Amino acid sequence: MPNDSPRNLDHLLDDPAFRRWVYAPTEADEQHWQTWLNHHPGQQAVVEQARHLLLNVRGELPNLPDDELSNRVADLLEQADETPARVLPLRPRWVWYAAAAAAAVVALVLTWATMRWGLPGSQDSEAGAVVRQVMVVNQTGQPRLVTLSDGSSVILQTGSRLTYEQPFRPDSRRVWLEGEAFFEVTKNLHQPFRVHAGRQFATQVLGTSFRIRAYANETSGVVVVKTGRVAVYRDSTFARAPEAVLMARQQATVRDKQAVMPVAATQTLPIEQQTFQFAATPLPQVVRALEAAYGVTISLSPALANCTLTASLGDEPLPQKLHMLTTAIDATYRIDGQQVRLEGAGCGVK
Repeated sequence: MPNDSPRNLDHLLDDPAFRRWVYAPTEADEQHWQTWLNHHPGQQAVVEQARHLLLNVRGELPNLPDDELSNRVADLLEQADETPARVLPLRPRWVWYAAAAAAAVVALVLTWATMRWGLPGSQDSEAGAVVRQVMVVNQTGQPRLVTLSDGSSVILQTGSRLTYEQPFRPDSRRVWLEGEAFFEVTKNLHQPFRVHAGRQFATQVLGTSFRIRAYANETSGVVVVKTGRVAVYRDSTFARAPEAVLMARQQATVRDKQAVMPVAATQTLPIEQQTFQFAATPLPQVVRALEAAYGVTISLSPALANCTLTASLGDEPLPQKLHMLTTAIDATYRIDGQQVRLEGAGCGVK
C-alpha cells in the first residue's frame, strides 16, 4: 500500500512504487493508488504532474503546441473555480494526458507598479523565519543562472540586478528586477510569484516561463511569454480588469498611458528557442544543451558517459529538469552556484 501521507512532486518522482505504477502497472498497483487518491483528493494535480513528467522522460506523451496547452489550462482553471475537487478515474489514458498537460502550464498575471515600491527590510515571515533580502548583480559579461529557494530558475542577463526574499513568505514569492531576465517559475497555485520590474511594472505568476526587460534608464518595459498566459494590469492591487492578455509566444511593450497590445514574439533569448527534445541522445550531448541554455558548467562521473536519454522537457526550472534526467538514469545531481555535478553508477551495455 502506498505511503498514506500526502506527497510533493519530488517524493513521487523518487518513489519506486510510484514509478512502477506509471511504467508497468499491475491491477494491484491500480487499486492501491486509486485508493490513495480517494483518501487524498487534493493530491490529484501533483500526481498528474509527476506521472506526466515520468512518461515524458520515456517519450510516451504527445507534444502539444504551447498555445493549445495554454487554452486547455485556461479552461480547466476556470472550471476549477466553479467545480468541487474530485478524483479522476485512472483510465482511460487520454484523460491523464489531457490533465497532465494542463498541470504543466498555469496562468500568468501581470500588474503595473510605480517607483514608490521599495524593498522592505528584513522581518519575520508568518512561519516565524526571518526573511532577508539577497541581491545578485551580474557583471560577468554573460548570462548567469540564479536558483531560488523554491526551485525556480532565473537566467539573469549581464548588467542586470536581481533581489529576492530568502526564504520566501508563505503567501507569496517576491523578487525585484532591474535589467533583463528569463524566468522559469516552479508551479505553486497557493504561493504566487511576484516580480517587481524596475520602475515600470510588476508581474505575478503562478508558474510558467517568461522574460522581462525593465532597465532603469528606459521608459518602457517588455514582457515576452514562452509558455502560459499573461494578463497585463496597470492597477497594482489587481482589482481592475486586465488591459491585455498575452498568450504563449506573444510579447507586449508597456509604456505609460499607452494601450498594451499583444503581438507575435520577435525578441527571443537562446533558451526561449530551445525545445529540449531528445531521442536516444547521448548524455554528454544533453549536458551540452543544458549548459548552453542556462550558462552553467555540468560535470559527469565517468560511468555516466555511456548513458542515453529519450525525453521531451518543457518549461520546468533547471532543478526539475535535472531531477527528471537523473531519475531516468538512476543518478543524482548537485547544484553549487554555476556548477552542476551528475553522479551515478552508469547505464551499462544492453
